[in-house]
Amino acid sequence: TRGGKNRIGLYTSPSIKYSELDIYTKPIKWQGHTVRVVLQCRQKMDIDPPELRIEGETIDWQRRFGDTAISQLFSNAAIERFTTAPNSIIPYRVLVSMDIRTREQEEEDKKNSTGRVQAAINAKKATEARVAAAQRSKDAQAKCVKAQAGLDEAQAALDQAQKAKQQAQIEARTAAAEEGPAAAAEKAAQDVLVSSICAMVTDQDILSTLQPVIQGLVHHKSGNVKFSEWEIDWKTAAGLEGAAAVAAAMASSSSLTKVDLDGCGMSAEG
Repeated sequence: TRGGKNRIGLYTSPSIKYSELDIYTKPIKWQGHTVRVVLQCRQKMDIDPPELRIEGETIDWQRRFGDTAISQLFSNAAIERFTTAPNSIIPYRVLVSMDIRTREQEEEDKKNSTGRVQAAINAKKATEARVAAAQRSKDAQAKCVKAQAGLDEAQAALDQAQKAKQQAQIEARTAAAEEGPAAAAEKAAQDVLVSSICAMVTDQDILSTLQPVIQGLVHHKSGNVKFSEWEIDWKTAAGLEGAAAVAAAMASSSSLTKVDLDGCGMSAEG
C-alpha cells in the first residue's frame, strides 16, 4: 500500500456503497451484464488500536467530488476499517450485483450532466452574443446606408449648385458680350446725335464752345450742365439762331430725359 508496512492489513467497510466501488470490486462482463461481487463479513470491533482503526475514505474522493457523501449511513471520515488482526473477520455471504450504478459513476454522471448543462448555457450565450453582434452589424450597416444616402443627396445638391453657378457664369458672359455691342451702338447713336446738333450751328466760334456742352448733355455726363468755366450769355454770344437750334435738337432727342435751359437766358417764346 501507499502507507508502507504500517498500512499492510485488512480493509473493510460497513457501507456497500463504498465496498462496490471499482477500486475494490473489479466489474466483470457476463452475458451482456456488468457483474460485481462483494463479500459480506462479520468483524470483531472490540479490538484496541492500532490493531483496529476506524478511518476516512482513501480513494481520493474529496479531491474529485468534494464533500459529497459516499453513503447516507456513514460519513466519509468514518467509512473505512483497517485491522492487522485477520482472525477478527469472518466472511459469511457473497453479494452479487448486476448493472448497478456505483456512487462514483453517479457523481461522474452528475459532473458530466452539469458540464453538458453548462455547455448548453454557454452555447446559448454564444448564440445570443452572435445574434446581438449580427444585429449591431445590421444597425451599423443601416446607419452607413443612411449616411451614404445623405452624402449622395449632399453631392447632388453640390452638383446642382455647381451647374447653377456655371449657368450663371455663362449668362453673365453672354450678357457682358451682348452689353458690349449694345453700349457701342448707343455710343455711336449718341455721337451721331451730337454731330447732328453741332451741324445746325453755323458759327464755328460758337460751335467750338457749344460742342463739349452738347456732348455732355447727350452722353448724360451730368444731369444739369454747369457753365462755371464759360458763363455764356446766350443772347449776346451764342446768337438766337444757334441757341434755338440747340434747344430744338435737345427737345426732339429721345436720349435726353431732362434738359435745364434756365441758364440759357432764353424766354419761353424763344
